[in-house]
Amino acid sequence: IASFLEKETIYPMDTYIIHEGGQDDSLFLIEKGSVRLVRYDEEGMPRELMTLGVGQIFGELSLITGLPRTCSVISNEECIILELKKSSFD
Repeated sequence: IASFLEKETIYPMDTYIIHEGGQDDSLFLIEKGSVRLVRYDEEGMPRELMTLGVGQIFGELSLITGLPRTCSVISNEECIILELKKSSFD
């Protein structure tokens, strides 16, 4: 998988990496820092689902299924994130 990782991006603290409902199809690997996964309820109130750290991945469901993002992902601190696009497999 490491050979398919295309893009390294630095995200400042409290930056959205993925937006709930988004239609992109990338998987992300956390190289540095941590992120929180958040889902918004019907009134728009955030609910934190979990925190992920170095070496963990997110975005795999949309990569595999092509369905919209099920939650938002926000950086807890400055993060370095590697991205794997679905087009890498084509």
